[in-house]
Amino acid sequence: YLKIGSEARAAGAARNAARLKKNWGDPYLILAQSYAAASSSCGNDAFEKGAVFWAAINKLQYARSIDPSVADRANALIATYRKQTPDKGVSFQLGHSDGEKYTIGCFINETVTVEF
Repeated sequence: YLKIGSEARAAGAARNAARLKKNWGDPYLILAQSYAAASSSCGNDAFEKGAVFWAAINKLQYARSIDPSVADRANALIATYRKQTPDKGVSFQLGHSDGEKYTIGCFINETVTVEF
C-alpha cells in the first residue's frame, strides 16, 4: 500500500498485522512510514504537517521497545523524522507550545506531545 501511495490502507494493514503477533516491531515501522508519507496531506499548515512526524517517532520508539531486532531501522528513521518535526518559532507563531497535547486528524487520529 505504501508503494502505491495509499497511506491510510498501509496504516490499517499494519495495525491488523500488529495484532497477529505480540512483540513484533515491523508493523509499527510500516505504521510510522505511512504517517510520514502522509505528512503533506494530513494538515493545513507547517505545524500540523510536521506534527505527523511526532506520531511516527512515537511508533518507532514503541517498535524498538518491543522488538530489539528492529532497533537499527527504527533509530535510522527516528533520526530522519526528527528533522521533519515542527520548528519551535513557527509553532509558537501558530499558537503551539512545548508540552502541549495536540491531536492529529486525518487517518492518524493520535494525540502527541509537542516537544522541541
